[in-house]
Amino acid sequence: MRLFIALFVVFSISSCGGGGSADNTNSKNTGPTLQLSSSATSVKAGESVTITADAKDSDGSIVSYQWQQTSGTGVELASDATTTLTFIAPNVTVTENLIIALTVNDNDGASIQKSISIQIKEINNAPTIAIESSHATASVGIKVDLRANVTDEDIASITYLWKQVQGPELVLSDTSLSTLNFVVPDVSSASNVILSLQVTDNTGQMSTAQTSISLLPKQSIPPEVYPLSYDVNLISLEETLLSVSATDSDGEIVSYQWQQISGPDLTFEDNGVDSLSVTVPELSIHQQATFEITVMDDDGLSSKTTLSMNLFPRYQVTTVKGRTDGKGVDLIILAEGFGQDELPLFEQAVADFVQAFEQEETIKVHQQAWNIHRIDSISEQSGADFPEDNLYVNTVFDAYFQCGGIARLLCVNSSKALAVTAKLAPQFDQVIVVVNSSTYGGAGGQVATFSLAPSAEGIAIHELGHSFAGLADEYNYGATDDTIYEPNEPNATTITIPTEVKWRHWFEDIDNIPTQSGQTGVGLFEGARYHAKNYYRPLDNSIMKELGQPFGPVNAEAWALNIYSTAGSILSVKPDEEHINHASDTPLTFTINPVHAPDNNKITWLVNDVEQSSDVNKPTQLTLNTPPSSSYTVKVEIIDNSGLIKKDTQQQAKASYTWSVTAQ
Repeated sequence: MRLFIALFVVFSISSCGGGGSADNTNSKNTGPTLQLSSSATSVKAGESVTITADAKDSDGSIVSYQWQQTSGTGVELASDATTTLTFIAPNVTVTENLIIALTVNDNDGASIQKSISIQIKEINNAPTIAIESSHATASVGIKVDLRANVTDEDIASITYLWKQVQGPELVLSDTSLSTLNFVVPDVSSASNVILSLQVTDNTGQMSTAQTSISLLPKQSIPPEVYPLSYDVNLISLEETLLSVSATDSDGEIVSYQWQQISGPDLTFEDNGVDSLSVTVPELSIHQQATFEITVMDDDGLSSKTTLSMNLFPRYQVTTVKGRTDGKGVDLIILAEGFGQDELPLFEQAVADFVQAFEQEETIKVHQQAWNIHRIDSISEQSGADFPEDNLYVNTVFDAYFQCGGIARLLCVNSSKALAVTAKLAPQFDQVIVVVNSSTYGGAGGQVATFSLAPSAEGIAIHELGHSFAGLADEYNYGATDDTIYEPNEPNATTITIPTEVKWRHWFEDIDNIPTQSGQTGVGLFEGARYHAKNYYRPLDNSIMKELGQPFGPVNAEAWALNIYSTAGSILSVKPDEEHINHASDTPLTFTINPVHAPDNNKITWLVNDVEQSSDVNKPTQLTLNTPPSSSYTVKVEIIDNSGLIKKDTQQQAKASYTWSVTAQ
């Protein structure tokens, strides 16, 4: 096979030129010539380059062109290019030479190759600038901060030059940094200032940007003023000092002006300062007075505020029972929603309450400690508000039913009630308000309330159970929160382990305590604090669950302990000095005056720590006919023995007094 191919090639060669003379058979092929030229020898990335080929063949013709890149960053070459080749210079990061070679072939198979070099230069983009300003508009004295955010794709080093090109002359900070600041100068009218920033990179490429800021003349800020006297409650002939506070951020306060704009004429003298002394005139009905206070600054700008006061007459205070010196427990009963001609109705309501109060089996045990006073606080109109029904009346303590969305919950303005009480009966310990309404209602809290509904006295005692003794409601409806936690009240618990229950000292048989409805005695009855489940009460029923029921042992103990914590055990002693002298030939009598009836106390006398018998039929008195020694002590101890208190952790129901005696 190889021999056949070789012969075929030889035969083909010998037959070329067919029919020629012997001289033509020996002639040689002249190869083509080639010259390359370019539209540019140096270009930037992205520019177009055209290379032109001048190829000739003196004894034939050019039959093919083959372009190729032999060096440099790759470019795309047209596959069908012949005598011209056009391409786009590539992106380069540094200047480089790109070499393109062309090979041409003639019809006799001869070829020639030549190359051409094109310099490709990197593009140096000018930096771009964005200027940020802290203020588009600024007033006199405001500091304006500018920041240049410069982007340069070539990662070149940048120099900065800030210039002011328009507007009032500014004092600029360092103009060669990327940041610039200035303080707005004193300008008399609004104007614009234009600042220019020129940035240059290390190749000399430059960019410029401008920003404009509006400059305003000094903008005076009005002063601020607010009252320092809040919730002001005054009674007839009372004098008080009202105050406001004013500030001016860009200057100073130059004047204060007080003007009464509503209410009865008060006595005052405006001295143009931040406080005002006022005196309330004689009043026959509660009213409100309002002052408007205007403050002015040194720029002539002013601001106003108002200050209102609740004004009350000096209501009649009547002591219904007990003392007036503040010793004991002082209960103040206020009238609410009673007009002048309705005061007899209020007096009767108080009398009915006191009678029921004194007869309640728990309360009457320590009744001697209670002092009850009535304040005839007259209202402009009768009754109470019903906000959900849009019914309102003008009453002295703003009483309203439907408090907290609960129809029978009867609330008052406690601030007003306490203020009037403190001014007219400063010795008070407990306050309760009688509301002139036949609608059933009441409330506990710092100020208790009850209405004139049937069973009003029972409502009052129930509410005092809350306010005075800190007792919880023991009924099992009305809860709005299912959260379970151990309550603070002494008559409600979530604990079901008998040995850990807070009233376990009242269990008759801790291993067999009553728990079911109908059972008697202190136990654990489920349902209390408005919850049917998980909360427990001490008794199946009590006054804290249902009106007309007794307190029961646990609640009674809490009531009694609060009496002792409020009133103590001893009203007075004689002699009323701790250190006394005892003449040897004169009897010396020691006396204790207890808060509570002697029958409810165990009184013990000791001389030099040795127990002594009291005077005959006088447990509150001890007489020593002669001094037992040159110096000695006499001590009297008093402790509750009413049977209402079993556990007195803080020893509230126990007291003592000691005299130091020197014989003469």
